[in-house]
Amino acid sequence: MAAPGATAYVPDPYVNGLDGVFRRFIETWSPAGYDPAAEQAAEVEGEVQQALPYYAYKIKQMVEQQQNVLPVDFSHVQEFDGGVADMVKAHFERAEPVMRVVLQDYVREQHPGYLQEATGVDKQFFLGFFGMPTVETLRDLRTECIGQLLSFSGTVTRTTEVRPELFLGTFSCFQCGSSVANVEQQYKYTQPLICPNRACNNK
Repeated sequence: MAAPGATAYVPDPYVNGLDGVFRRFIETWSPAGYDPAAEQAAEVEGEVQQALPYYAYKIKQMVEQQQNVLPVDFSHVQEFDGGVADMVKAHFERAEPVMRVVLQDYVREQHPGYLQEATGVDKQFFLGFFGMPTVETLRDLRTECIGQLLSFSGTVTRTTEVRPELFLGTFSCFQCGSSVANVEQQYKYTQPLICPNRACNNK
């Protein structure tokens, strides 16, 4: 059962069960030869901190450094569960929102003080995958690659300023004034289909 306030998502058969598997990955997995005690030797007020598994420690570092992107080595996912790695690679567009929800819920439980912005809105967390088994060239990219996770090489010839992206929107019904919060923006400006007020049902 999700924690109170946890983000919900619509189940997707293409990535069924990914939430539980990815949660186990970030909570428990460490690469072979990783010595958490040596990597995390630190004391707080004379007490040695409990050593954490690899990605649980990476999340702790992310929080301490005031970041919102968790770097994930794709080869680690392959070692943990090859079937899940194939699923994430083939259906990344569907898998990425599920993994972001898992990461956000983990931060909510383990680092609750870091979850909210100063405005009271929950922070959004992201995953930065690297270490893909192959690197494509721009010429190799085809329409069938849309929605997949891949890495490619190219030459940057021009850059522009970084612009904010809207992930969740809150809308007010013009007819009755009811508010609709956390409307996911799906690559374009997305409004609610219908007012949630049953007495209104304005479209």
